[in-house]
Amino acid sequence: MKNIVRPVTRCDEARNRSYTVTDERVETLIDTLDFLLNSKELKDIAGFGIADVTPMVTGFLYNNDLINLAVQYLYPLVETEFAKVWAGLPVDIAMEGDDAVGTGIAMVPKAEVHADLTFISLEDAMENIKFYLMPSTLAKHLPAEYANVIAKLNQATTVSRWDPDAEEMHTAWKDEVLLNSEGKLDLDWGVHDRESFLNAFAAAMVGVEPLLMALLANKAVDNRGHIGTGVGTAELLKGKLKLHMEITTIELNLTATANSGYNNTLAPIFEALGVTAPDADKYDALRDVVEHGLLEPLDDILAKLGEAPVSFLLSALPNIAYAIEAGLVVPLLSMLKTDIAYTADATYTVTVMGKQVAGGVSENAASSGDEPIHIDVGTMINLEDMGVDISSLNGLLGMATDALGFALPEMNGDKLATLGTLEWHDTVRNDWTYSGAQDGKAARIIANRADVLLFLLKYVLEGLKNKTVLNGLLDKIGKDKIPDIVNDIIKNVLACPDYTIAALVELFVPQEYKEPKCIWWQHGGQSSNPAKWTYNEYWTSAKADYLVGNLPALIDNILGIANLEIAGVKASSLSGLLDGLINSFIKAETLNNLAKTVNDAVGGISLPEALLNLLKDQLGVDLSYWGTYKAEFADGDKAGFRDALVKFAKPAQKVLNFLLADEDLTLTISNDKGEKRSLLTLHGADDYSSAFIPLLEALGAYGLPSPDALKKDKDNSLGIIVDALFGIIDKLVKDPYGQLVVLLPNILCFLYFGGLPSLIANALFPVNIVLDIIRPIYNFSIYGLVKDFDLRFKCTDPISLLVGLLSNVVKENLGLTLNLNFTTASLYHALNTGTVEIFKSANGYCSYRVPPESVNKADTVSIIFDFLIRELLLSANSDGYLNFAKEKLGLDDKVFNIIKGVVNPIRESEAKYPASGKALFFWVLFVADSVLNAMKESGLDIKNIDVKAVLTLLTKLGNKDKCNFAKSEFVADLQKPGFSDILVNIVKSVISSLM
Repeated sequence: MKNIVRPVTRCDEARNRSYTVTDERVETLIDTLDFLLNSKELKDIAGFGIADVTPMVTGFLYNNDLINLAVQYLYPLVETEFAKVWAGLPVDIAMEGDDAVGTGIAMVPKAEVHADLTFISLEDAMENIKFYLMPSTLAKHLPAEYANVIAKLNQATTVSRWDPDAEEMHTAWKDEVLLNSEGKLDLDWGVHDRESFLNAFAAAMVGVEPLLMALLANKAVDNRGHIGTGVGTAELLKGKLKLHMEITTIELNLTATANSGYNNTLAPIFEALGVTAPDADKYDALRDVVEHGLLEPLDDILAKLGEAPVSFLLSALPNIAYAIEAGLVVPLLSMLKTDIAYTADATYTVTVMGKQVAGGVSENAASSGDEPIHIDVGTMINLEDMGVDISSLNGLLGMATDALGFALPEMNGDKLATLGTLEWHDTVRNDWTYSGAQDGKAARIIANRADVLLFLLKYVLEGLKNKTVLNGLLDKIGKDKIPDIVNDIIKNVLACPDYTIAALVELFVPQEYKEPKCIWWQHGGQSSNPAKWTYNEYWTSAKADYLVGNLPALIDNILGIANLEIAGVKASSLSGLLDGLINSFIKAETLNNLAKTVNDAVGGISLPEALLNLLKDQLGVDLSYWGTYKAEFADGDKAGFRDALVKFAKPAQKVLNFLLADEDLTLTISNDKGEKRSLLTLHGADDYSSAFIPLLEALGAYGLPSPDALKKDKDNSLGIIVDALFGIIDKLVKDPYGQLVVLLPNILCFLYFGGLPSLIANALFPVNIVLDIIRPIYNFSIYGLVKDFDLRFKCTDPISLLVGLLSNVVKENLGLTLNLNFTTASLYHALNTGTVEIFKSANGYCSYRVPPESVNKADTVSIIFDFLIRELLLSANSDGYLNFAKEKLGLDDKVFNIIKGVVNPIRESEAKYPASGKALFFWVLFVADSVLNAMKESGLDIKNIDVKAVLTLLTKLGNKDKCNFAKSEFVADLQKPGFSDILVNIVKSVISSLM
């Protein structure tokens, strides 16, 4: 058949080349399925394996029921035919003489005598010709070991006879004493194994063995037996003499023609299936025919089925199709035939006046004549009456249609019959009337297994596209019981059956796809120029430099005064806050609670113990593991946390190796011989190289272990990544402000040039490959797992997405509507004040970064300061921010009004004189910074400060060196247009707020 090619489609996330369903791949799939059906794993999980077929078949064969079925069918059938013969025998036998009969007294003319016949019983008559058809007769010829059967047969009392008027058989085999409640023959033959079956079958068939041997093994029947007597008289010489005839015996001579029925009927079936059949004509006993002609070929079939069930069936189907479509099956049944003929011969004597005047044998006194009884099993077994149509494959499917209640699609049986090579092989057949074969050879199709499997899959899938078939099947199952996922699968499968077939094959016979490396830098890299802040008369570089040097301490002082608590952590500095937050997470309790959560989740999963063992043995996933997990390390101990986390992830280590260390994930199966085979193989990925290294480097982690180093220490892969993250955190905690200024342009560079979606795609590559493979069956995307959050970032703008999420959080928790119109590009171009350079990544590829020394911190701070001024003071949300600060800081109305008295003039001045408000706000920060530092040096607390302390503090401030900078800058600002007006307005606002 033509190869099926599944190309790369727009729905694929990771596949980057087409997949071709070749014969070789389908053959591999067939071999895998054969091995699977023989595997211990399937037997353990499903509780059933192909090895269980043999016991099932032998259990069906080697029991009393099968023997009773044969007896109940064959004996009445043969009995009926003989009863018909019996009923048709003549009621008298005539004796004629052409010459006068010498009486010894006188010569008399010829005489004609009709004798009244007396027949023995049909039961005795059949016994006399070695057919033991009635229960009581059969009982006499059974071995003593079947005493129970003999006793029960002898209890049958019904008289067997053929009613010619009603054309009905009254048989003793219908006696209720022999039947169970279902009307089936109920005799205990003691069958429990092959030997007892053969012995019992031979014994049970003793009554019809001559006929069966004639039908099957070319052994003709020629039996003679006594069936009756008779007496007749005639008047001679006008009644003066009496002639007396006495028939001393009537013998029935019954013959049946020989026929090689087994060789011409059953042997062809076995041979077509690749099984050797014996020459049954050489056997003289029915037991041998059954053992060697039926059971031994059946053993061979079961052995082939057990060794390679899928292969055996695929090989058999074209032969079956060939036999049925060529019309060879019904003629095979007609090979089981024989002609039964009989003659009744009478031995007689004739006496006159007590003297014998004639005698001898009257041959053929009664006979079947020129038309013997023709027994043709093909005719006697009326397949049409039985509802069996084997005229074609579609006839068989029609039988299934009747059983299912909905029509099955037609199958191209002729096509199926051609899926292989026609060869000729030796055979025991000796009748070629239906096949045209010659020279003792018979036809057999050596099937192309791959073509047959694809033919069947296409038949099923194309058939389901028929709405009548599909709806019939769904109705049979119950549409209301079908989950949505099944409906989705059906829809996908029917959309393109060829792609579904390709998916099924590729699932078991995968191909490797080229894993994309981190390619985000290829989208730009060095193509952008550093951002520059344009200073003016109000906002000078001197002020920016001052903020760079003093802003961290100012923020820390404000945090100390605010006494804020975030996630249960209080700190007087940003560094302390970050350290506290990290340490609050790095606890044994964190991992123990996580273990409990996982254990509670997996505890509700009910899986067979065999499947749990399979997950544990082959994938290392022990679902009971987290129930006993316990982390023990000191709070804040990063090394202890790292080791405990690695231990926590132990059941997933093979999966981690699959994702991070390019290690294939393989599920193997084994058989009873100890042989192993790969069932499913998922090709591993190097996510550490293609995803984690670029991400960690974008976050400022350099000098990372190489991918090769991680592979050598792959069981510690998670620990390597955690160590790198802790390194980043440690640097951030130690110098949060310096690190943020350096990290920000690198992170924005990474985001701007598509780093995040690229790395997510790389990280999910091995998972997406699996999902791509099964996509024609079930279309599922891992990117949409989080509602309203597509991990692919189709907008290529993660910043705007994150800002949107932040806006939602602020609105829900603070009631504020943020008007942040940031994009990744705008932030990158605004905040990247450094120069992008090439460096060699730990994964061996060239990448890009913004070196810390190239970052203009003053420009960066100016840009951020400008953003804060605009957002906090000039945006529509500024009043909301002020109210939020009042609530969190616990400010009274007067203090709050003073703050507003400062803020409002700044808003107004910024609108008239760009950056003037920023300059004034700078002086507010300057004073605050100076005051807070002086308070800190003097040990003053804002809660108990008094006037004297303030005066003393101001005196000290005037003596500070930094005031020299402040005096000159401040005096210069006072001389700038509008600046003094801002101060006047602030004073007015503050005085007004205090009134």
